[in-house]
Amino acid sequence: MQVWKNRIGCIGGNRWCIVKVRAVSRGDSLAAGEVLVTARLGIIGVPEDAADFPAICALLAAEPVFLVDAASVPPLPSECRAILLPEKTPEAIARVAKREGLAGLWSPCCDAAPLVAQAAAALGLWRLPCLDEAQQSTLPIDGATVYPFSELERLREQALLALPIPAWVRAACTRGDGSCMRLDHRNDLSLASAKLQKRNMGGPIRIQPALEGAVYRALAFKTGATLSLCCLIAEEMTSSVYRVPLSTMAPAEGRSDLLRDVEALAEGVNRHLPEGWGYVELEFVDTTIGLRLIDVQSPARLDRHLCQLVRLALGVDLRLASMACALGRTPSLVARHKAGAAMTWLLARSGVVTGIQGVDEARHMAGVIEVHITASEGDILSHVVDIPSRERGGYIIATGDSAAQARERLDAARARVWITTSPALL
Repeated sequence: MQVWKNRIGCIGGNRWCIVKVRAVSRGDSLAAGEVLVTARLGIIGVPEDAADFPAICALLAAEPVFLVDAASVPPLPSECRAILLPEKTPEAIARVAKREGLAGLWSPCCDAAPLVAQAAAALGLWRLPCLDEAQQSTLPIDGATVYPFSELERLREQALLALPIPAWVRAACTRGDGSCMRLDHRNDLSLASAKLQKRNMGGPIRIQPALEGAVYRALAFKTGATLSLCCLIAEEMTSSVYRVPLSTMAPAEGRSDLLRDVEALAEGVNRHLPEGWGYVELEFVDTTIGLRLIDVQSPARLDRHLCQLVRLALGVDLRLASMACALGRTPSLVARHKAGAAMTWLLARSGVVTGIQGVDEARHMAGVIEVHITASEGDILSHVVDIPSRERGGYIIATGDSAAQARERLDAARARVWITTSPALL
């Protein structure tokens, strides 16, 4: 049986929009023509690539309306409107959204996510970050314990803390801050937790066993009560105590029953998530005793490189899907083509950059989409301890007929590019 909901908005007493949304089963999508009239999507803040939004919203049958504060009003395409918020608060956003008859709220910025959640909830709109109500302690992560920061310090001082060694210590934040440090000695806990608190001020700390094995990340969308997988990617992490993603391959290629195990664990996770509409990431490690869930997040901001890899590999637009969720629509996650894409970050020894070689040669190699160099001669590069320090060097993206071929091409290009450094200023 099909269940329909009509959403009607008003401006000046006139009906402006009727959006029909069908309650669908997993794998189904909104059919052409079910959106009868263009809906208006409120976008909190302006992303760097705002020029792309008219085309994106044309695919969504949605009109972009940017809600901005006085400090963030860059030039916008002529097809887009900007509405100045009197103040950047949930109440102000809700008032403007109601006045303008917005059918949904979406933000490209992590900082605006709590504002979006509260304003959407006040208006009964679709876009609700679906992990807001999920308690970290209830997520089915084996061996994990979540501590308030103050309680963690008390237990540590009184030697009452059950600490697995080696352990991962995380800022337990569902907003997409994947800050994680490896702990090999109990005495390092205080330093690790203090560093992570800077990433998630006032938030809890999660301690869990450090696992060995291949790392995978499942990209999924929560639509009401359903969690639908979009793509499984493979990741490699830096080998230092700071656990930072170094390379990504899409789609992941692993053992034959890997996807089945991922889907089974994802179904278990979904039982712990409240209903909502939005993007969810699940991280796994394939250990010698089977696949293990190690993290669940609902990032407020989609990683642009991850979006590019999934688009190159499968033809699926994660951002388009996320914005569809904001309008209460089940996004189409069906692959338009099947290829492979891979990306790696260019790391160098810490020190002063003295030379960069092989960039032009790598750019002309088969399958190489982009070689982006961030570093310049004279820059000082530090050890990789987080995402910003990882991004100081640059990156390479390559494609192929399969993920394995994309990875081979990526490795060949990576071998050509060298960022040399001097350990001291001259």
